[in-house]
Amino acid sequence: MGLFYGGGWNAQHGSASTLSGCSSSSAALDLMLIVHEPQDEAYFKQVVNFTSTLLSHMAVPPVHLGMVRYGTRPAIEFGLARFPTRSELTAAVKGLTYTQRGSAVATGSALQSARTLFFEEVGARRAARRVVLLITSASFSAGSIPGPEADKLRRLGARVIACGVGKVNQKELTDIASSPQVDNVVNVADGSHLSNAAHQLAELVCSTPAPAGH
Repeated sequence: MGLFYGGGWNAQHGSASTLSGCSSSSAALDLMLIVHEPQDEAYFKQVVNFTSTLLSHMAVPPVHLGMVRYGTRPAIEFGLARFPTRSELTAAVKGLTYTQRGSAVATGSALQSARTLFFEEVGARRAARRVVLLITSASFSAGSIPGPEADKLRRLGARVIACGVGKVNQKELTDIASSPQVDNVVNVADGSHLSNAAHQLAELVCSTPAPAGH
């Protein structure tokens, strides 16, 4: 298990200033956020607040954000090139609305959908650092196995960070996360602690090195 937030421990909050690895002078970074949404509107609002807090530590550009939301089936909310400025991206996140997505959990299919967005034809950047940040509150997954789908993302040069919220399948998280797992797995006690973890998750994302040869 990697970092843990919750259970009475007060996380150390960083300021909302831009992190050095995601400043306006940093190398380009394509971040794909994959969010599992249970049938819980309150949790959805916590995810929106978390996403806003995460972005407060990053300059846009050089960071581009894509988003996949999922339950029984994945849905691509927007691709990496859709909102290239902070004002556009902030408005898009604030404009997200709650949708019931079913009780089954298709984590593998969500990772597969994210992979389709890491191609230049749909807005990914050739020399950009690539990071997938998965936020899941699922204790199990249905359909395609998540680990092999995460491996396919890694073959495209993506670092995969897995964040479990509540009681999740820990083995599945470690199968999804890049090595070393201790640096790429984060556990959060419940949705109310997500924003506490946003600074540390942003640090993990922004610390991703440039691809070899760039």
